[in-house]
Amino acid sequence: MRKLTFVAFSLAEGAVIIPNLIFVGLIYNHYGNYSYIFPFVLLYAFEKAGIFSIKGFGELLNPYPMVKRLMILTFVGSIFMMAGIWSHILWDIGAILIGVGLSAYPALFRTIVDIQKELNISTDQKAVNKAYLFLLVFIAVVISIRHTHYSLIFLLFFIYITLVCLYIWKLEIPDSLINQPIFRKKKNSKKYFTASLLILLFALGVRFLKQTANVYFILLVFLVLCIFIFALNIPQKRSLNKSSLHTLLIGGIRNYLTIYSLIFFTAIGQSTKVMISYALITAGMFISMLFTQKLNNVLKLTEPFKFYPMTTSRSTPASISGVLRLLRPWITISNLEAGFKTPSQAKNSVYLLGSCFGMILMLIPYCYFIGITVSAFFVTSANKDATHNIITEENIAAYEKRLVKARFYGLGAIIQQAVFLIVLLSVSFFLNGKANLALSAYVYLSATPQLTTTFHITGLICTLITVACSLILTKNKP
Repeated sequence: MRKLTFVAFSLAEGAVIIPNLIFVGLIYNHYGNYSYIFPFVLLYAFEKAGIFSIKGFGELLNPYPMVKRLMILTFVGSIFMMAGIWSHILWDIGAILIGVGLSAYPALFRTIVDIQKELNISTDQKAVNKAYLFLLVFIAVVISIRHTHYSLIFLLFFIYITLVCLYIWKLEIPDSLINQPIFRKKKNSKKYFTASLLILLFALGVRFLKQTANVYFILLVFLVLCIFIFALNIPQKRSLNKSSLHTLLIGGIRNYLTIYSLIFFTAIGQSTKVMISYALITAGMFISMLFTQKLNNVLKLTEPFKFYPMTTSRSTPASISGVLRLLRPWITISNLEAGFKTPSQAKNSVYLLGSCFGMILMLIPYCYFIGITVSAFFVTSANKDATHNIITEENIAAYEKRLVKARFYGLGAIIQQAVFLIVLLSVSFFLNGKANLALSAYVYLSATPQLTTTFHITGLICTLITVACSLILTKNKP
């Protein structure tokens, strides 16, 4: 089964994007038809809420049987997807099962990989590279035929999930976990079911608003947005540490790059630029994986931290050197004011402010694509650093750490999307006299270049909110 390792790795990277790409294809030429919108909305909502509901069963002690059970749901969901061509309600059922099944798969799979590394269990050393290549090919195929060949897409997804299930079932389980129960019951764990219900309602409201431009859904979004703090406080207070808040913001920034590009360029009739933006986000992520360590060396953040004049070496790429020179005043001021004592604190600030710098560049004429690449670079570095910080936390159970990170990352994405839509509706109302005009242009593909100013002002407000949140996090001591 080692030959299938890369397939399982690819699903850990594409668990969100692949099903969404498949279900969003149903909406094409069926705009406003809830039978085709529902599966896409349900998938998103249950995927975001599902990972919270897992905590309701208690503290995770054994990720192996848990990931198997989730993959069973995904497998059954993929069968319902294929059967949905005869009855559309089966698409809804399949979307729910797949959403719940894949909600925690990336976190649990990476936890299993961590266990394998710790126990020196041999794996395919080139699996990650193969996974990214396979993912790119699979996504390209899905995008090319998702609007015209539903049955074939659903069949390919079923085969894909079947291969992952085969790999998961053949995993070598460590002796220490063979007889280990999946969960240990906790006194307050069931309160997480309440949290997951709130997240579900929140995600449903946000997604329906985005896909229908029906302003009545804003009432549900406002309602849950006002009480989501209650959901955040259901977990023990230790979960709301600075690492979790960083992850919340990082999830929001990463989602903003995608959602703003999608709605903006689609609404003004420049859909080609959506694909360019997505490609540059991917490029920024890839460059980050290659050069984050170089960035740390340049900023002197790999040793016990103290303030150093920032310099660049001859081996540093010219583009990164230029960005670092532009960021120098920000980083210097932030470090001096915050009084950082550790490299981790300094890196968090550099990465967050770098992400904000990229968002600011996106507002400047002819700099949008440069800005989105820069922001993707830094937010990917920030995400990696946030993951490391949570994994090294001693007060979180060993197999819960990646789940905690995934919860806050996903919640940050939903909150950002809600804030963006609220701002867009408000700006559209004041400038155009109709709140859902800009969003309707996106939903119904009615290209309206006159809405460019509306989106620019919306982007400015969202950027200012993000910068303010970043400055608050970077100035507050842990």
